[in-house]
Amino acid sequence: MQANVNGLDDQSHVETPVSIESSPPEVSGIVLGPGTYTVGQDIDAGTYDCVAVSGLGVIRGDIKAYGDPGFIQTMGSASAAIDDATVSIESVSAYSNLTLETGDVFYIEMSLSVEFIPS
Repeated sequence: MQANVNGLDDQSHVETPVSIESSPPEVSGIVLGPGTYTVGQDIDAGTYDCVAVSGLGVIRGDIKAYGDPGFIQTMGSASAAIDDATVSIESVSAYSNLTLETGDVFYIEMSLSVEFIPS
């Protein structure tokens, strides 16, 4: 028995492969290394999640949202070989919801590189 729909029998059909991808969009930020940065010139004002990409150091600065004495956060990790031993130093690897306003000035010190991802 054959089926006939609008003049087509069941042997004359068209298969169209459909691919549906439902991965979230990739969010990327800006990676900054040691230096002095002014919000509005070097990075846009906004709220960021900060992730230590490499090195060890401090982010500090005159950031209005944090008042006096300002903002300071140690981040990252480092290790060094001393004789036959390896010494590791670790700090936090991420900081969430850092609010930066136009005109804020901050510093990344030592060997730290940080990715600023809009949150």
